[in-house]
Amino acid sequence: MKAASTAPELERGLPAPASLRPLVVDLSDPRAGDPSLAGAKAANLARCTAAGLPVLPGVVVTTAATARWSPGDLPPVEVLDALRRAVDVLTGRHPGPLVVRSSSTAEDAEQSSMAGRFRSILDVAGWNGVVEAVRAIRDSAVLDGAPTDSARPLAVVVQPQLAARHGGVLFGTDPVEGDERHLVVEVVAGNPSALVGGRASARHLVVSRRGRRLSSVGDGPSPGRRERRALAGLARRVERLFHGPQDVEWATGDDGRVWLLQSRPITAVAERAPTGPVVGPGPVAETFPEPLRRLEVEAWLEPLRDGITQALRATGAVSARRLASSPVALAVEGWVAVDLELLG
Repeated sequence: MKAASTAPELERGLPAPASLRPLVVDLSDPRAGDPSLAGAKAANLARCTAAGLPVLPGVVVTTAATARWSPGDLPPVEVLDALRRAVDVLTGRHPGPLVVRSSSTAEDAEQSSMAGRFRSILDVAGWNGVVEAVRAIRDSAVLDGAPTDSARPLAVVVQPQLAARHGGVLFGTDPVEGDERHLVVEVVAGNPSALVGGRASARHLVVSRRGRRLSSVGDGPSPGRRERRALAGLARRVERLFHGPQDVEWATGDDGRVWLLQSRPITAVAERAPTGPVVGPGPVAETFPEPLRRLEVEAWLEPLRDGITQALRATGAVSARRLASSPVALAVEGWVAVDLELLG
């Protein structure tokens, strides 16, 4: 007889009890891809890391850890011990200042990104600085005026701070025009946090999905061809990974390498304006003032279309390609309409 499992809930794929959930995980740990444990922001970064995208290393203070202390209090000893071990490894490999960010289960969701709702703290140095930053991020989980026991589940991400040449945001589709053929890139000098926080204006570029510059307005650095192509490639890769266009925060280091700092769904995209010929009664309104019956449509529409086509060919008013792509004349619920742009 097979011995009974001591943890049947794990064998069946059910969530582990809270007491077994890790306090701190590395972004390369598969468990960091669980939004309930690492928050949405860190889970997205973990998925990007696993997919080989250019993500800085980091560690996550999990929701299981932050649940062990209330906003305004000190983290318990077991959390601090686990965090210090992880940070020592991280800074040993990547010395220099750190950035500490929130990763809430309420952030970066498909319905609402809540970008900027929680805190990010830059230029964090030393162990005491890390502890204070993690405490401040934990405190930000409380909504304004709400009691501390209503704090939302929150994880905290700790990463090396990139010495950015410039950075910004990258939209995998044009959110204003609703044009999926175009990408939108906004760029500021240095770290993109000022742009994300609304404290700086950026150069605004529209580029093709291969990185060709289509338009550029505003002040600030202008990425060259190689960097634009890298950004376009990054947009394509995260779109495939998350099955939809993303709002990506990015930065370029001194070595020219483009790094992904955050990726979240684009939550508001304008509907793209319809394309194609503009049709209406126009010059045939007086000839056909009422809707035609079915037999009348069959009798009159084809001769009308042929007549207009022959006249336009004879005069050379439009190209043969434009003429071939047009319906020329059609009936809409019996009403006769023509291609108004074709007829000038």
